Amino acid sequence: MSKAQSEELNGLHPAKIKEIVESLKNPEVLKAVSGPWRARVQWQGGFRAKAYMRTHTIELDEPAGLDATDLAASAHEYILSAVGGCMMVGFVLNATKKGIKIHDLENTGDHELVFTTVEFLKSANPPLAVPDKVRLTAA
Repeated sequence: MSKAQSEELNGLHPAKIKEIVESLKNPEVLKAVSGPWRARVQWQGGFRAKAYMRTHTIELDEPAGLDATDLAASAHEYILSAVGGCMMVGFVLNATKKGIKIHDLENTGDHELVFTTVEFLKSANPPLAVPDKVRLTAA
């Protein structure tokens, strides 16, 4: 690795990032890194589940108030974390490309589910809950 390629900013190598971004202009390279992304989710009993993605696994559960064991984050919390992670990647990428050093970075997300009527909740179709609002903020 050359000296330029070994220089780091924000835990990344700006020269390498520049090469990667430039390579994405090639439609074949872009297609190769654009997915499809896959996850397999296996029921573990109750509301518990385990998800498998590439070489990674995560546990899922629901809060105890929903007759669950609260042994892991809920799928909703993972969705918020995924969106926050995507936003962070974009922010860090663009800051690094512009030579901006990040000293601290955090974003937060919150989401509320609204349960409408008893008939709606009993129905298998449509789903049990609808997102009322999703809000993400950068701190």
